[in-house]
Amino acid sequence: MEVVKYSIKDYKTFNKRLLESIQKNVKLNNPDDPRSFNGKTDFVKQNGMDYAKEFVPIILPKLKEFLSYKSHTKILVKNAWFQYYDKEQHHSWHTHQNCMFSGVYFVELPSNMATEFYDTENKKLYKPKCKVGDLLVFPSGTLHRSTPNNSNKRKTVISFNFDISDAVDPLGIWFPYSLSFS
Repeated sequence: MEVVKYSIKDYKTFNKRLLESIQKNVKLNNPDDPRSFNGKTDFVKQNGMDYAKEFVPIILPKLKEFLSYKSHTKILVKNAWFQYYDKEQHHSWHTHQNCMFSGVYFVELPSNMATEFYDTENKKLYKPKCKVGDLLVFPSGTLHRSTPNNSNKRKTVISFNFDISDAVDPLGIWFPYSLSFS
């Protein structure tokens, strides 16, 4: 199972701006079954995410490292959304579809509340040690969850899905967050 962790420099200023932008959307709830996710998200309103304009450029240097690690040159960030988890809120085991990779950026993170992963091949739970400002990148088919928040502090993440490629795209579908690195 592959989970890659990066740390974002100067995350404090960046996170403050992100939280201010996210606060505008905090009343949104997940329309799905509350037994699987009972936090707050703007997943259904992804076209209106003001914070994406700031978020994507800040994480791109780390995604460039990931591209190099994978020996690719192009990336398409397909979508991004925030999730708030107050006390006892959670997101059950799930995977992401229609993309190659997913990422989770920790804007606010109570102790020991990072995303958990389950290695289905080796039947093992993986709990990475993360802190605020960390970014996890993993194959989108990796089973993962956010356990119930047992803290009085809120957990806030920005999750996103992306594809990588070396192919030339004559249709231009690798826009608006598409970048090539030589």
